[in-house]
Formats: sequence, structure tokens, C-alpha cells
Amino acid sequence: MKSRKLCAVLMTMVMASSTFVPVYANQSGSDLSAEQMFINAAKAFEKSESILLQTARKANIGSKDRVRIIVELQDRPVIEYAIQQGVALENLDQAFSKKVSDDLISTMDAVQSDIKSEKLDIEYHYEFVNVFNGFSATVSLEDAEKIESMPNVKKVFLAAEYEQPVLPEPDMNTSGGIVNTEQTWGEMGFKGEGMVVAVLDSSFAPEHPSMQKITDVTRAKYRTPQQIEAIGLKRGTWRSSKMPYAYNYYDNTQNLSSASDHGTHVSGTVAANGDPATGGIKGI
Repeated sequence: MKSRKLCAVLMTMVMASSTFVPVYANQSGSDLSAEQMFINAAKAFEKSESILLQTARKANIGSKDRVRIIVELQDRPVIEYAIQQGVALENLDQAFSKKVSDDLISTMDAVQSDIKSEKLDIEYHYEFVNVFNGFSATVSLEDAEKIESMPNVKKVFLAAEYEQPVLPEPDMNTSGGIVNTEQTWGEMGFKGEGMVVAVLDSSFAPEHPSMQKITDVTRAKYRTPQQIEAIGLKRGTWRSSKMPYAYNYYDNTQNLSSASDHGTHVSGTVAANGDPATGGIKGI
């Protein structure tokens, strides 16, 4: 009886996933058990399930629940054309950039027209074309599934929502105490001299006064641009003994600046050696 129920569940799984699950022979030559066939079918079903449904299932979201989604459309965003041409987004030909943007918006309008035709209860939030091609909205989970199956739609994701914690104002020159930097420097003698740290982040300001040079050049691992070239790093450029190599891999340019200064903050935490007494920043 148990075996019959298991097979019935298996058949339901196979039909629901529209996936053919073959019967394999094990090393002894006998066919797989019904239990193992069920496990194989369950794995195949999970693979066929969209990211949208996988995320919703893990979060216990019901089909009628309203969720915030991000809809990714099929066509490439504007920045991919800039990367293909080897230029920063702001340096892409304006006429060409406008045409690509207009085409993306036209396709987006068509998708939203299809959504309207289906009479889906949807609230739109934002539209994107530069770095990402798509839009955000709030709908029921079952309507999100319908949107994902529409023409020109690549994927639909559940948008992660976070509450920003209320934190005290950070201070670069006092935050080191949180991780006992003075004890590490003084009692243990670890100050990081001679180490090379790679920072992958949004931007960097090489002209920052606390990031101009290292305290003792004789302790530096790389002292000349030629040493950087010798290890095969040729895209970027030598900026200083403090920053022997830098490159904008996102835009494929030498321009290290962007709207965010987070990279400068992180790099300062790692290696700034300014004098706090005169307004400088001292890193960890």
C-alpha cells in the first residue's frame, strides 16, 4: 500500500514537472527503488522551478500574497553597449545611447501593455534601462508568474527589502578601537607593513591626502611601475607607492571615480596613514 501511494505521488511529480525521469540500474543490476525514483523526480522538479517560485516557496509566500518584484527584460541594458565599445557609460555616443534607451522603453511599454490586457492588479515603482533593463512593481505572486511567462520577459525576481538600522555616526579615527587595533599594533607588533591588499569596490580617490605614500618605502613590496608590469598587470596604471595599481574593470577605463565614495572609505580603512592630529585618516 505504501509503495502504491509512493508511485502515485511520483507520477504526480513527473507530470507536474513535465520532466522525463529514467529508471537506472544500480551496480547489482536491479532497478532503482520507487523511493529513489521519487527522489530523482523531486530533484528534477526543483531544477525546473523558476527562481521566483523557489524564493517564494522558501519564504512561505502564498499565491495570493502581494509581493514586490523586479522584472528583467530580454534586451541588453545601455551599459553593455558601452562595455562592448570600451568606453564609460557617460562617454557613449549620446545619439546612440538615446536610441538604445528609446528602444528599451518601447519594449517595456509593450510588456506593460500586455500586463494591462491581462487585467493584472499591479502597482509600478521604477523603470531601469542604463545598468539593468526592466522595472519594479508590486503584484500578487500568481500574477508575477503570469508576467514571467510573457514575451520579452527574461526573469522575475522577488525584491529583497531591508530596514536600515539606526547606527551612531561612524568616525574613521575612533572605529579602530572596536577591533582592538592599538593592541594589535603595540602588543603583537602587527602593523601590516609590506603587505599588498586588493580592494574591489565602487570607486577610489587617488588624490586623497591620507593615501599618497607609504611611511617606509623600503618596506614596500612594489616600489616601481616596472615591478607591476613584470607580474602581468598592464590594463591599469601606477598611481603611487601607496597605490601601485588601479583600474576600472566595470567600465574598462582608467577613471576611478563614481557617484559613490565607498571604495575610498574601504581603502582608507585598510591602508590610510594620515595624521589624525592634522585632520588626516589612519587606517587599520
